[in-house]
Amino acid sequence: MVSTTRRAFSVTTLTGVCAAAVLLSACGGSTDKNNNGIETSATEASVKLAATTTVSSGSTPSSSSASGSGAEQMVQLFYDGFQPYSVFNNGQWEVANWALGAPFGCRWSPDKVWNSGTGLALNFDQASGKCGEVRTWKSWQYGSFTANMVPANVPGSVTSFFLYSGQSGTSSHYQINFEFIGGTSRIRTNYWVAGKANPLEIDLNKHGINPYSKKRNYTVEWKADTITWYVNGDAGEWIALRRVNVTMQQPMRLMLNAWYGNNQGDALLYPGRYSGATGTAQFGYVWIGQPTSGNGTSTSTPNPAPAPSPSPAPAPIISPLPSPVPAPSSAPTPSPSPAPTPAPTPAPVATSPASVSGYPFANQRLYVDTSSQAAQLVSNGGGGYSVDILKRISTRPTSLWLGNWNSNVYADVYNYSSRARADGSMPIFTIYNIPQRDCGSYSAGGTSASTYPGWVEQVALAIGSTRAAVILEPDALSQINQSGCLTEAQKTERYQLLKGAVATLRKAAPNTAIYIDAGNPQWIPAATMAQNLNNAGIASADGFALNVSNFISTSANVSYGTQISGMVGGKHFVIDTSRNGNGPTVDYQWCNPLGRALGPVPTGFSSGLVDAYLWIKRAGESDGTCNGGPAAGQFWPQYAYDLALRAN
Repeated sequence: MVSTTRRAFSVTTLTGVCAAAVLLSACGGSTDKNNNGIETSATEASVKLAATTTVSSGSTPSSSSASGSGAEQMVQLFYDGFQPYSVFNNGQWEVANWALGAPFGCRWSPDKVWNSGTGLALNFDQASGKCGEVRTWKSWQYGSFTANMVPANVPGSVTSFFLYSGQSGTSSHYQINFEFIGGTSRIRTNYWVAGKANPLEIDLNKHGINPYSKKRNYTVEWKADTITWYVNGDAGEWIALRRVNVTMQQPMRLMLNAWYGNNQGDALLYPGRYSGATGTAQFGYVWIGQPTSGNGTSTSTPNPAPAPSPSPAPAPIISPLPSPVPAPSSAPTPSPSPAPTPAPTPAPVATSPASVSGYPFANQRLYVDTSSQAAQLVSNGGGGYSVDILKRISTRPTSLWLGNWNSNVYADVYNYSSRARADGSMPIFTIYNIPQRDCGSYSAGGTSASTYPGWVEQVALAIGSTRAAVILEPDALSQINQSGCLTEAQKTERYQLLKGAVATLRKAAPNTAIYIDAGNPQWIPAATMAQNLNNAGIASADGFALNVSNFISTSANVSYGTQISGMVGGKHFVIDTSRNGNGPTVDYQWCNPLGRALGPVPTGFSSGLVDAYLWIKRAGESDGTCNGGPAAGQFWPQYAYDLALRAN
């Protein structure tokens, strides 16, 4: 393959920034000065987090990117977003069902635990005399434990997120708690060692936090010699609320509950008396990460979440999570900006198959990502460039790219899909995580062959019944024919991985149209590409994708795609028109070629072989440090403006 014909997209690892909850020990506040559980101040403990690092479960984690000693990356052992399935059926949780003594005024009951449209709900009310509690079947030891939640705002009630082992009141009792005191802004941080409690009450209002305003992340970082309690602030920063030096080795189960006090005895430890009101605590997700080195290991093997295969995404989702914090403009980023906070309960989705009559985009409105870097530039006044010109990019639907930069791909995809459903539109995803990705060139990376199937499954499960489209692995088939890229065994492996990905998406995301990438007209001969597609399972896909991140004219792609279609059973195709408005340069440059323009706007069709023109590449992101561009993957306002200015 000649380098001038390769597609243009690159991934650069973010370094030099704190990783949300992945590297909590480097991001938290100062240690309690007297080792007695004194609350740290918001000023000294707050650290802005800008990005998450990536460690694939089952692979060797990369070195820490956070400054400071003691920073540790976390490999995900458990993630539960609750929404796609019932907590009663996923094999991860036990739902409590027994009577309680003081200070509880209720009994645990399964009918007070349910999956809502936005997560897990734990309910209580005096009329029924029941409360809700769930706990993991397995026990855990050391690591970061994060709950995304809103506690019940009812005086005299308590919402808890905690780790627990042993029998209360005995020397076998060990516990680490977040206890939210209903009707107040106060929480109680507590840890029990051999039956002895060490509580400290903290007013979140002093840290500028209203615990009832939205779902936010609360994390316990448990090390062999320290415990630290964190909360995610409104601006996406992590605030260390308390840190103590303590040795606690007993494995513990993770537990969530919501209950009301009995208004007597021990229950009066919590301010306010319970008046009988119904209350609900909402949990958006739970994440558990294990340190990659140094301070202990889990007593349990990784739990699948929520599917049978282990969950591959390695980092907890922060703040906006699941849909992390946007990366800083000074750092290179992959195509997708991390998604924002989970959307409200999504609107109903169509349940008919995506590939209806072979035209999945017909009469569909495509999703416009209002959090894209182009949209952010417009919302900030354009940065000196014409807002009206830049809107030619920011108001158009584009694809969300998914790869090893996604700290939790399940959460990112779920949130993006949820926003699209709420908007009544169809999201587009580009899966770009194949082993030996880009043959070691600018976009080198990808996951391992052993983790790739589970990673794709997480994407598929997160899409669920959403009507969506997936572009599968740009370059993967074209580079099979690139000299020196893959061994014969790796070529066979790649075909099998792609075939498996199509099958997984078809099963777990039945309303998703699947298009396997097939390069562009200037790269691989049509007959060769057709054979590659057949080997990769095109028969089970909806079609193939052309011109991803390239500049070849639409007409040339139509001609090339028509040839291929005749050799793969008449399959349809989509064309990336994001930057082909002026066609290619005479020498087919791929890296930030000058004089290019936005191409035809994204459009779905209901006849012919072309299913849609799509903007798969996010226009305005640099292809690399060439022709005056910044690092690959970084949004380049000048180039974006020039593309839009020349658009017809």
